[in-house]
Amino acid sequence: MRPVFYEIKRSITSKFSIVIIIAIIGLSALVSYEVDASSISGTSSASVSDISGYYIHGGNVTVVTFLYNEHGDPYTGSVPTLIANGTNYTGKEVSPGIYQFTITMKQPLVTFYVNYTINKFGFRSVEQSSIVTVNSRSPYSGYEVVGGLQNPRNSSSLGALIFYVGPNGNTSPPATIYLGHYSPGSPPLDVIKDHIAEYNYSGFTAVALFPSLNASSLEKINAVMIVQNNVSFGPYFVGTMSVFTPLTTSSIASNIFSTVGAILTLFIPLLAIFMGYLTYGKDRVTGVLESVIKRPITKGGLIRSRFLSNSVVIVSSIVVAVAVSDFIFHRYNNVYIPISLFLYIAWAYSIMGVSFLAISYLFSHVLRSLGALLGLLIGIFIVFDLFWSVLFDVVASALSLSSTSAAYVSTYVLFDYSSPAGYASLIQLFFTEKMGSIFSAGQSINPAAFGVTPLLIVIAGILWVAVPFTIAHILASKRD
Repeated sequence: MRPVFYEIKRSITSKFSIVIIIAIIGLSALVSYEVDASSISGTSSASVSDISGYYIHGGNVTVVTFLYNEHGDPYTGSVPTLIANGTNYTGKEVSPGIYQFTITMKQPLVTFYVNYTINKFGFRSVEQSSIVTVNSRSPYSGYEVVGGLQNPRNSSSLGALIFYVGPNGNTSPPATIYLGHYSPGSPPLDVIKDHIAEYNYSGFTAVALFPSLNASSLEKINAVMIVQNNVSFGPYFVGTMSVFTPLTTSSIASNIFSTVGAILTLFIPLLAIFMGYLTYGKDRVTGVLESVIKRPITKGGLIRSRFLSNSVVIVSSIVVAVAVSDFIFHRYNNVYIPISLFLYIAWAYSIMGVSFLAISYLFSHVLRSLGALLGLLIGIFIVFDLFWSVLFDVVASALSLSSTSAAYVSTYVLFDYSSPAGYASLIQLFFTEKMGSIFSAGQSINPAAFGVTPLLIVIAGILWVAVPFTIAHILASKRD
């Protein structure tokens, strides 16, 4: 086995690495879930709804129920039952989220009760129930429209779900659908073009619609109008918008930095420092290799293989943690993190981790005592990772810098460039264009005006890794 592959295996299978990696990924998932599940989108399991239609064929009535989440997507985590004349019927799933019940008609007007069970937050079951009334004089229910769908692209909840059941379950014929501002006496005039999701099943059609909104849409009544074969259906009112915030790359970045970023900022430097100490610094200071080498290897080859293996473990942990957070974000917002943002986030925390790793390798060639080396590395972690923002506050206060002044922002950026732990803050500033705590609104600024550009960010990252490791490599090869 080549040295680098052996060292990767050794790094990732150590008890300390396993514990920290599990903590990084697990806590990232937990925090992402807590933030996203309590956001405006709610949780799919806690926001399940149903809509039903029917059609009559001969002496039977077929009830069709569609279970959907807050975005209008099919919900498949439950099988509904229907109660008719004291008898329970189990739904037959004909498509994701769509269930059929066929019952013999015994009276002109029939009332059915649809029940289903959902898991709320994965801990307990919640019983849901709705009523379906079948009129024997109407052979099919036709269009059903409900509002309140939450738009995965912004903060509005004016989406409408249109559910159609035709004669003998035929799908909806061509129709023109309007969704927009409503005024008494005049239908909405905006033709729907933004079909977030459309499901055409065998016999049934469900369409999730969201209006094109802007700030002028505030406090306007919105409604759906359907025109089919020159016959109008509606208006179906879907609500009044009081909040509108588009889901942008900046808002996504703020979400990610406030969730997985908070975990990575704490645990990645910790993983890097102790991994560097346990797999390289300890052997270097004591002069005893814990691993057995079967073939000759130079001092330069040893430091390169161990540094590379440690870096692979750190970067892999970060990518997995961000990917898990991305999956959870998509679960509750129906969008994935933009590729550019994903790469920048992975780059930011990788630079942070590998920089601390390089620093630990460097000081392994400066100090001769295990206790002194471990103490210094812990001190570096505490200063750069835990108290760097406190030091900035002290400096800003001593210089009497106003938080809204250009000097304050420049000093803030300078401190971020001066610390490997502050590197991720530069990426956050670049994407969100806001300076301040990841948990606060922050101060809006132009990052480029203060030297926060992609080129400078990349150069700073390379220097933070290359400088300490190059010095450590020279000391390992030439002096020790």
